[in-house]
Amino acid sequence: MNRLLIAFLFFGLIASITVSMKIDVRPQSEPNLQDIPLCLICDFAVGRIEKYLDDKANNTVIIDKVEKDCRILRNSWVGKCKNIVAEYGPKIIDLLESNQSPKAVCALIELC
Repeated sequence: MNRLLIAFLFFGLIASITVSMKIDVRPQSEPNLQDIPLCLICDFAVGRIEKYLDDKANNTVIIDKVEKDCRILRNSWVGKCKNIVAEYGPKIIDLLESNQSPKAVCALIELC
């Protein structure tokens, strides 16, 4: 009988603590699903630019090569990739050369 009473009290205590905590498990901000491809494309472009920087290519050559590399992406992303590289390529190169991480680069240019 005592074990039953102790178990009842224990579970009652746990239940009251759980209810009083009111844990909010929702994400703080909902991701914009239209921005996800831009972030993925940016990650791709930054990775390619980083590779060509390691090969000691000049900026014009790097941008040309990465624009060509965009063709391996799905068709609906090729144009977006080329636009990102054309618009942000020099800035991406500058950020990588100033030792920013690839993830930070896409965040700094506000594509992720």
